[in-house]
Amino acid sequence: MNPIDQYSHSSGSITREEKVFDAHSFVQDLKRLEIDLWIDGDRLRVKGRESNLTDVIVSQLKINKESLLTYLRSDDGDSLSYSQRSLYTLFQLDPQSVAYNVACAMSVDEINSDALNSAYNVLLQRHPVLRSQIVETAYRASCRADANFHHRLQEVEMSGSNESELEEQVQILIDQPFDLSNDALCRLQLIKVDNQPRTLLFVAHHIVIDFWSLEIVLSELTELYQAALEQRDARLKKVAGLYSDFVLGESDYLSSEEAQIDSQFWRQRLAGELPK
Repeated sequence: MNPIDQYSHSSGSITREEKVFDAHSFVQDLKRLEIDLWIDGDRLRVKGRESNLTDVIVSQLKINKESLLTYLRSDDGDSLSYSQRSLYTLFQLDPQSVAYNVACAMSVDEINSDALNSAYNVLLQRHPVLRSQIVETAYRASCRADANFHHRLQEVEMSGSNESELEEQVQILIDQPFDLSNDALCRLQLIKVDNQPRTLLFVAHHIVIDFWSLEIVLSELTELYQAALEQRDARLKKVAGLYSDFVLGESDYLSSEEAQIDSQFWRQRLAGELPK
């Protein structure tokens, strides 16, 4: 269903008086209708095309003004995708778990720490989700990117008489749990042996990265590092979209008629007894 339709009639979730008003869903639907909502002092301001500001929407704005003011004052970040919500729930059940740590260790001979640090910070600026934390408000958990985040490359000195001992020490670094609400959700560490670069270790929580995007991130980091060394602009394409754009698209799809048709198809296709 087109968002404008549900607010032109009484079929939309926000028009059902018997239900608790969902400020987050309401604000997200306004965004899809290109209606801006913001706070000006103690006032609630709204701006959008007159054709989209239906009587139902105006009524909801007036009735739920205080709830919306509270939400907008406490809102601090982008919505989580459904997979992120699941991972955050698992974190809450077992905060010390490292089952969802995603790691890549790369052998290095020599590293310019300043150039690497510069490259990594540019990478974090390109992909806000990598410098985000999960925050909870009165209404929801959300993903907040730290605008003032600045990473300093951590150098770790190790000692060991053989490769097996060094691998064990690297694994200890990999198995450091992430506090999703307080820690940076990715780490870049330069491991040295006898003060010589040995391994570059990147570790992130699965809530901000998967193995497909890991390949992209490491490829971009390599180009950014080389560009920093050569004092030139990195040869990277403009970021086509942010993860927050995907989350909004996911929400649009799941509330659409197309999703209902797809769901019905798979329910019918998978109906019956399970194969033995």
